[in-house]
Amino acid sequence: MSYKTTIILAVIGLLLGGFFLFVEPKLRPTDDTEKWQRKVINPDSIKNISKMELRRNDSEITLEKRDEKGKDVWFITKPIQARAEEYVMIDIVSTAKNLDKLNVVKKEAAKTLNLADYGLDKPKCTVSIYSDGKEYKIKFGKESGIEKETCYLQLEGDENIYVVSKDAFGKFNKDINALRNKHIIEYEPYKITKIRMWERFSKEVGGKLQYVQEESEVARRDDGWYLEKPYTERLEDSQVNALISGVKDLTAEDFVAKKDDLKEFGLDIPKNKIQIFEKDNDKPYEIQFGTAPANSDKTYAFNPTMSEVAVVDANKFNALKKGRDDLRSTIVFDIKRDDIQIIAVKTSVGETIIERIEVEVEKEVEKDGKKEKQKVKEQKWTLKKPEGIKISENKVEQFVTKLLDIRVSAFLEKEPQDLATYGLKEPKATVTVTLKDGKGGTFTKSYLFSILADLGDAYMKKDWESQVYQIQRRHYDVLLLSELNFADDVIMSIPPTSIKRISVELVYETVSGKEAEDSYSCKLDDATGKWTAVGNKNKEIDEEKINRIVSELSLVRVTSFIGRTPELVNRYKLNKPHIKITTEIEVDAGGAKKRVEDTLLIRQISEKSYYAKRQNDNIVFKISPFLPAAIGAGIYKEEKEIEEEGHNH
Repeated sequence: MSYKTTIILAVIGLLLGGFFLFVEPKLRPTDDTEKWQRKVINPDSIKNISKMELRRNDSEITLEKRDEKGKDVWFITKPIQARAEEYVMIDIVSTAKNLDKLNVVKKEAAKTLNLADYGLDKPKCTVSIYSDGKEYKIKFGKESGIEKETCYLQLEGDENIYVVSKDAFGKFNKDINALRNKHIIEYEPYKITKIRMWERFSKEVGGKLQYVQEESEVARRDDGWYLEKPYTERLEDSQVNALISGVKDLTAEDFVAKKDDLKEFGLDIPKNKIQIFEKDNDKPYEIQFGTAPANSDKTYAFNPTMSEVAVVDANKFNALKKGRDDLRSTIVFDIKRDDIQIIAVKTSVGETIIERIEVEVEKEVEKDGKKEKQKVKEQKWTLKKPEGIKISENKVEQFVTKLLDIRVSAFLEKEPQDLATYGLKEPKATVTVTLKDGKGGTFTKSYLFSILADLGDAYMKKDWESQVYQIQRRHYDVLLLSELNFADDVIMSIPPTSIKRISVELVYETVSGKEAEDSYSCKLDDATGKWTAVGNKNKEIDEEKINRIVSELSLVRVTSFIGRTPELVNRYKLNKPHIKITTEIEVDAGGAKKRVEDTLLIRQISEKSYYAKRQNDNIVFKISPFLPAAIGAGIYKEEKEIEEEGHNH
């Protein structure tokens, strides 16, 4: 190849390269061009859709996109003022930009297409799409016979008629209820920093009942939510968050036209009004709640920016945390477990004091691969008062847990006129807790409890405030147990060899339903080690039966303590027991032997429920059925057994 030819080829190569470098990127690839040509409207022309008008039958709906706090939001502006449903608008806008021509009916030369043949003289739906100041109008006609599930469409300014998906028609052919957002108000929950609430109450003014509204203000601080007005109080964070999410998630089931007078809906003085504020924004989101429509399980709700009143499910409204009391902390003992030093419970039967002290214990630890004993300091609960009762460390911890778990069931008077109304002028139980103050010292908090009836609800107040609370009766009953909350389960522990005599009195019901009495008694003969009947020498003792009774008596465990009051003794009829068992026990008294008696009273309440008390105190407790069953079996041999033994001899 000559030098001249080489130069020519190089120049041609540079020219071709320059063509592809500067011209090719500006051309649409063939497949993209075909795709673009298939669209009813060039997607590049409607990149910035800002408004739509949907006309169907005799109705017209106008939708406009607005900037709301930096976010594009679609609104219905005609015939009502309402927010449009976001996902529906995303679907409609996407359909407009991706509306495909499936087929085309071309206008023949010198001929005009008859629009009536395609249902386009009276279109089913007309859509005007506005983008960058320009309008694009499309009309949907009747179903097409060319392809299944298709219909005819015409773009204004284009003489051709196109066949498009019937599904595309369905995206635009929506009524106002399908387009509107059913949420009453919408916001980002994490942005909320303040809430104002108004609650409606009835109040007597001049001898007449009138509606008044009480305002509350809630604000978020660094450590959580607080009530700021009408007084300051730490709130339950979870309840405030439930309010914020509950209002946001509340949706309308229907809408009714707003009237000039909102009294018909109970909105002239709303039952509840809530304003929710975002950070650094003084303009709140607002929702108002009125009354329920007649004979309905619905309630009216209203957003002042809307032109209609919403109808919401009354159950959802009732479940909404919308009042001051709904947000308040229901924790009674608002203290930290680790700060507790002393708990004192004072009731009508006495005072119980437990204290957590630091003790030094020896523990085996591993060091350098070897085990060695070291002295370490631990926290331990001790019973300071009453004395002489064996307690269980685990039960004390369970008692503390029960205290901390007490919750308010209802908020009563904030400023009661007379504490005697709730029995709190002379409380039946007072709990005083001594706490560490974090500075090396301590401080105390006292809580007052009372009841008005044996089986009624319980009431309480904190010593440093006037608010009265209602709590469940079971929480109050825990306090009445006092030291029994953590007393050892073993109510009787007697060495079997120390039991020298057993006397039993029984009351039982006969077949006819009448009560009958029975009794038996036996004693241990120290010389022979045999049990003999007392007062009934003709009866022979069954060793197996008496040994079973002795075994059960030697270790009597409480399944649960009930309490320690005369009222409980009467309630469980232990003043008329079914079983009275007296045990004579030999004990060591300073080197000398002496005998003492211990009497247990037992009454059966149901098939497997036995309640008991010792004769010398009023502590009522439940026991298992094993001891009553052993006592009920008696101590004598059956006549058949005696006959068989005689026959064997």
